[in-house]
Amino acid sequence: MNDELFAELLDSVREAKAIMRGEMAPSRVTGMHLPDAKQIREELGLSQDQFAQRLGVQVATLRNWEQGRRKPTGPARVLLSIVQQRPDVLTPTAPTPTAPTPTAPTPTALTPITSAPKPHRAAPRKRQTQPA
Repeated sequence: MNDELFAELLDSVREAKAIMRGEMAPSRVTGMHLPDAKQIREELGLSQDQFAQRLGVQVATLRNWEQGRRKPTGPARVLLSIVQQRPDVLTPTAPTPTAPTPTAPTPTALTPITSAPKPHRAAPRKRQTQPA
């Protein structure tokens, strides 16, 4: 590492210490918006059971979010943000009158995969020892 890069790195460390001590303001602050599950649920007028079912999470998980014991992460946080902006995405919709009635169930991603039965294997035979 050359002297110029080292001096720049050292200045950065000193600046970070000054920010931590409150002697200097950071140049920018980034934060993440965490959606409030209880507020969203109450605005939709849903019970905890109904809201959890529509989100596809356990009621206990929803209660933990609402009571602050846990925070929604990853896809759950994104879904809550979407629901907060567009509450209609959780509203059940009635089937349209022009929609055709399916005659047979169509496979979906949630259809269980069945496997062929495993072939029967005979139990191994015991070896008989011959007298010496």
